[in-house]
Amino acid sequence: MYTDLSETEWSVLDAFEDPTYSVEVVRLRSGRSSLAYVWPDEVLADSWTTGSLEGADMQAYLERCSRWRAGWETRSGSG
Repeated sequence: MYTDLSETEWSVLDAFEDPTYSVEVVRLRSGRSSLAYVWPDEVLADSWTTGSLEGADMQAYLERCSRWRAGWETRSGSG
């Protein structure tokens, strides 16, 4: 969930995330509201947690994100 992103940061996230996601306002346990990318379709078979991205899986994810960001900056002229 994101509570204080700049317009530029939102544009990067919008470009990165699958277009199937919708951005919705959600209520946090603290009572505050936030925006979150929500998957509107079927539920995934496995639950995802931050702990599921450890070791080699985290390294592979970070490398994929880095390659995506480099390509995005080239395409958008934002580098």
